[in-house]
Amino acid sequence: MMGLYEDLGVKTYINALDTVSIFGGSRMPDYVADAMREAAENFVEIADLQKKAGEQIARMTRNEAAYITAGASAALTMCAAICMAGQDLDRQKQLPDTTGMKNEFLIMTKQRTGYNRAINIAGGKTIFVDAGPGEADKLREAVTDQTAAIFFFDLYHAWSTSVSFEDTVKAAKEYDLPLIVDAAAQLPPIDNLWRFTEAGADAVCFSGGKGLRGPQGSGLVLGKKWIIDGVAMIGPPTHGIARSQKVGREEIVGLFTALEEYLKPGMVANKIAVIESRGQYIRSSLDATGLFACERVYPGPTGQSYPYINAKITGSFSADDMVKSLREGDPGIVIGKYGENGLFINPLLLVDDEVDTVIRYVIKAATHFSQTEGGLR
Repeated sequence: MMGLYEDLGVKTYINALDTVSIFGGSRMPDYVADAMREAAENFVEIADLQKKAGEQIARMTRNEAAYITAGASAALTMCAAICMAGQDLDRQKQLPDTTGMKNEFLIMTKQRTGYNRAINIAGGKTIFVDAGPGEADKLREAVTDQTAAIFFFDLYHAWSTSVSFEDTVKAAKEYDLPLIVDAAAQLPPIDNLWRFTEAGADAVCFSGGKGLRGPQGSGLVLGKKWIIDGVAMIGPPTHGIARSQKVGREEIVGLFTALEEYLKPGMVANKIAVIESRGQYIRSSLDATGLFACERVYPGPTGQSYPYINAKITGSFSADDMVKSLREGDPGIVIGKYGENGLFINPLLLVDDEVDTVIRYVIKAATHFSQTEGGLR
């Protein structure tokens, strides 16, 4: 497939960063691609496929119901729509005009991300609440007669700066408000597939193209039947607020297959063991140069149960220069900056030969910058 990108004149990269959408998410295994290819060869009624796949996914993930979407952001938009319109067909058709509906969604300020805009797409208004740990009263005080739901973004960096998930659940229940969780990249651990909903969330949204290794253009919403049934009512090919968020039979089957494999005993544990081994190899190789002081960092960037690497630069050259040089090089290697002057290297998506390539080119770039004025900060 490298030839395909070359023919298009598109640069390819070794991804030692993360399952970020701007570089195409994760790597789909052969069994997912094969399932998608088989799905493409036959025609089905999309609503029937969604229903049957959703029923099986709900059983597999210990949830009341499930629905496959066109990414996690689409899942957020659809959940927001149902929190406002419910299962009222006239109200659903009225969106994004929210006249006569509760349309405010509470989000803690420290959980603010660009993905909040998914709520606005449905016609919702986001209300940001500056509430930290132990300050659930501030969240309660923000509730008005226009509050439609509370959204909780499960961000690793916000765990110690926001009201806890448990206290957020209590506040939502006290005011009989739906609680929607964005956990797009929070797999593994596997139990996130049911932990949030079993603890009181009405729905939780995941990306299909990150830890699950399904199609990049897929997502998953799990949760209470009332909200998932509503999501199915507005789901494409229905003409309405979610019509532009079409998910094809190939993505539905691909994500279902990815999830089925993901839940097999030992699958995730084996994958984490490989990541651990590769990470240890990268750390020891970079440490041996004397140009870096590496440490194992855990959990993953958004709280996933796998480790990554912080390679602190011990010399006077710049992490920014390193990141730029590696990305622009041949091969292009994508890493990140960590802290004041360190490199963020994630083994999650690397295959064996890429591990050695990353090590070799990181050392080559570091040696170059350590010996030239151009790399001085």
